[in-house]
Amino acid sequence: MVRYVIPLQFLAVAIVICAPPQTIRSLRLASRDRLYEEPSEQDIRAAEKLFHLLLKKEHDRAALDPLLQSLRCELVELTQNGEQFLVVKEKEAHRNGWGLYAFRRNASDAMVLDAPHSGDDAQTGMLAELFFLESRAAAVAWSTAPRSTPTKDGRKEADLPHLPDGILHAFHRAFVAAHPQGVAIQLHGFGDSGRSISAGIIISGGSESPPDWLLKTAGSLAEKMPLPVAVYPRDVKELGGATNAHARLFRAAGHRGFAHVEMSSKMRVALKRKPDLRQAFLRCFPGKQP
Repeated sequence: MVRYVIPLQFLAVAIVICAPPQTIRSLRLASRDRLYEEPSEQDIRAAEKLFHLLLKKEHDRAALDPLLQSLRCELVELTQNGEQFLVVKEKEAHRNGWGLYAFRRNASDAMVLDAPHSGDDAQTGMLAELFFLESRAAAVAWSTAPRSTPTKDGRKEADLPHLPDGILHAFHRAFVAAHPQGVAIQLHGFGDSGRSISAGIIISGGSESPPDWLLKTAGSLAEKMPLPVAVYPRDVKELGGATNAHARLFRAAGHRGFAHVEMSSKMRVALKRKPDLRQAFLRCFPGKQP
């Protein structure tokens, strides 16, 4: 019997060559954390400036790299489905549960998506990814730590929509400045048990007075979705994001583009399974406010 010995250096090269390419999904799944560390004011300012540059499609690394270094983050450039994306992720040695952020290099819509409870509200992280890849949205954000994760000092939890001093808040502040007529879709999920709500979707602007474009969007959703669609506070008095810090940010800036979208578990499962239903959902939202 003839035996062949493969030098270790060749085996190492083979392993590198065979490694699968990075995708938005692989980065999203690898970004899950079990801790949350509050950012400093300097971190928040650096994140807002970084996100603003990326939303304005200013990709000069001389401007981006100092901000990334300050945040202890890295920028991953990847091509997926024939498109180019830039993904801001925390470095492995400096993970603080600040989230994952992906930007489309050649976005045509002034739209962003986010799943602030992507590890808690089942399917919302996946739906944010699918909606982003199947649209022309400019960016998408995911939480990376469970919402109940306490900070190291135990003063707060990582419930990002209620943290006005978080990195996701900086993402929305950058969006408000970069796209005054843009549309931000925040995805949430609610359980079917213990509630008298019959709706599959509850849509809100996070205020008592939803803008006209949001009412029109709700009407379109009602025609195309398989489950009833309710508007807060017209049809239901709960799950409207009234205490949402991001909604307050938009209101304070006079920006009417925030959409708080709550989905039942049945609605989320249907959207995850059916690409045509996702497309119908996306077509109900304008690429920017009319």
